[in-house]
Amino acid sequence: MSDDLLPEELSVSWGKPWICDPKSLQSTGEELQRECIHGHVLHGVKVIPVAYRCDCDDVLFRLQKHGSRYAVVHLTYNMETNPRWPETELFASLDMFVATRMKIDIEDYNL
Repeated sequence: MSDDLLPEELSVSWGKPWICDPKSLQSTGEELQRECIHGHVLHGVKVIPVAYRCDCDDVLFRLQKHGSRYAVVHLTYNMETNPRWPETELFASLDMFVATRMKIDIEDYNL
C-alpha cells in the first residue's frame, strides 16, 4: 500500500490528528465504495487512501480520474441511502488540503 503513495504524500509533515499509516488504511477504499450510492460525488471513482484522522472516521483519499485530486470523507460504516452521505470535502491538490484542512485540524486537536 505505501507503494501506492506519491513522494509528496510521504513527505508531508503529518501531525495529529492526521496519520499516514498505509497498513491501517487497507480496507477504507472498499468501505468508501460500499457506502457511495449512485448520485454521490465519489460513486464509482477509484481512490487511494492516503491518511486518516485518529480521533474520528475521516479519511483522506487521492482520487483517480476526477475533477478534484483529493477528498476527505467521513466514513459512516453504514449502507447509505442518501447520496449526500458519506460527507465529502473535495480539494484541488494536496497543498490545498494541508493549508485549508489539515493545519486547522492540528490546531483544533492540540487546544
